[in-house]
Amino acid sequence: MASLRLVQHLPAYTEDLETARTAVGPGAPTIDRGGSHHDHPGLIEPAADRLAEALDRLSVAQRDRAHFLFSAHSIPSAPQPPATT
Repeated sequence: MASLRLVQHLPAYTEDLETARTAVGPGAPTIDRGGSHHDHPGLIEPAADRLAEALDRLSVAQRDRAHFLFSAHSIPSAPQPPATT
């Protein structure tokens, strides 16, 4: 799933992905673009839980100085083997 949601860049991005898939050939991975997920509970709740767990491991002084970086990236899946008949 690709998370890029910049509307003005989406057509060129999609074309670049298809060009790359064509260059790779039949073994190229399938690319599925999902909808907006930045506010989905399935993303927010686990992220908040992991952040709370990380903060719990820090001293109060360390927590006061802690900085966090949130990053989004695509989630690749392995190409599926050819079907056998």
